[in-house]
Amino acid sequence: MPKISSSICNKIRGWISSANQDTEVFTTDGKVVFCNPCGKSIVCERKSQVDQHIKTAAHVSALKNKLSKQQLITTNSRSSSNIFFEDLCFAMVSSDIPLHKLKTEQFRNFLNKYIDHPIPDESTLRKTYVNICYQKTINEIKEKIGKNFIYIVVDETTDTRGLYIGNLLVGVMNKIFSGKPYLLASKQLEKTNNETITRFINDSLKLLWTDVGMEQRVLLLLTDAASYMVKAGKSLKIFYTNMIHLTCTAHACNRLAEKVRELFPKVNTLINNGKKIFLKAPSRISIFKEEMNDIPLPPVPVLTRWGTWVNAALYYADYLTKYKKVIERLAMDDAQSIRKVLNIIEDGTVVNDLTFISTHLAFLVIVIKKLETQNMTLHESFSIIDEIKEKNNSIPGPKGATLTTKLNELSNKHKGLEILRKINAELSGENVQLEDVYQDPKIISCFKYAPTTSVDVERSFSVFKNMLTDKRHSFTEEKNLKCI
Repeated sequence: MPKISSSICNKIRGWISSANQDTEVFTTDGKVVFCNPCGKSIVCERKSQVDQHIKTAAHVSALKNKLSKQQLITTNSRSSSNIFFEDLCFAMVSSDIPLHKLKTEQFRNFLNKYIDHPIPDESTLRKTYVNICYQKTINEIKEKIGKNFIYIVVDETTDTRGLYIGNLLVGVMNKIFSGKPYLLASKQLEKTNNETITRFINDSLKLLWTDVGMEQRVLLLLTDAASYMVKAGKSLKIFYTNMIHLTCTAHACNRLAEKVRELFPKVNTLINNGKKIFLKAPSRISIFKEEMNDIPLPPVPVLTRWGTWVNAALYYADYLTKYKKVIERLAMDDAQSIRKVLNIIEDGTVVNDLTFISTHLAFLVIVIKKLETQNMTLHESFSIIDEIKEKNNSIPGPKGATLTTKLNELSNKHKGLEILRKINAELSGENVQLEDVYQDPKIISCFKYAPTTSVDVERSFSVFKNMLTDKRHSFTEEKNLKCI
């Protein structure tokens, strides 16, 4: 927006006055020309531009509404309107209400009826106030982070178009309390490799500070165990010398659960086809409810959601006898999924497999839920990790040996976990030899509430799922920058 002097502003007032319009024009720091009551920013270098503006439907409608109301002193205040527009924009964005909803006639009529402020156009909020709300949110995060030590959590996913979206969360590391992490950045990545992830983390942290030496305040990086994340962690260690890179312990448990799925292919076939039988089949669901009473339909495991496959196997282990009766009643149906399930159930080995899973592997679902708990101390986290190792090593037979080998492989990749284990031991009062960089009691004490999972960044993708919807394809980063 070009700068507009006070003399030009007075000239604009004269133009409007000559047009006999009950309209006022305000300026803020000589940068914005603001028309009240329609609430729009306008650029007026010629009188024809004013004439064009005051003839628009939005201006005429707002003017009529203004004249029909008893005006409060604050209504004609530029700062009051600005605050209202900013609060309205923040409320709608934080509530996942699209700004274009302001175009809805019923919604605007409601706001005009009960709010003694001009209602802005959605383009006004998008072009002017979205960036204000963003900067205000970033400043609030800066204030809450302050000069504390921090941890960062990073992950990426794909949207409906297959584009890579990276999220970065930042949280305070403090010996007194465990603060919740904040979503600092959500950005589209060109591709997922160690270079793009490293650049994404560096660029995102610049939002918090620009001073030299602040890199020493990053103590912990949490990611999944993808190879490019591991490489990115090694690259970042050059700049963030105090940082420990930890791969998520809940991810490791999920990798162990995936190994379980490989060891029991018949159970996997049962689960995959068991959910297909009742998909969009009301008559089959009716038979299921007759036989199973209040028992829910078979769960649908999602491989990207930790432990859901094991949980589905436990479902069939608990209700296999009743479920078999349902399949037998459906045996006349020639659906391929029903045939596969019936053949597997009649095969006695699946009973042995489900018994083994129910007896020795049910703990995986429990410990994953425990690890997902927020605000745990580092000591509590390691108690759960030790419980996983103990129960996994107690599984008998060749399958137990395979799972033990898998867990050991995963543990060997967790280099950062061993450093955290030593820090946890020192926090517990044990005499442990640590690297020189971790000899500072001020730094070590900050690990009291250090997280060991990247659960929060996974949740951020669900909480802000509207950012990844196929309804926002036109809202690109380039267009957003142009608006700013």
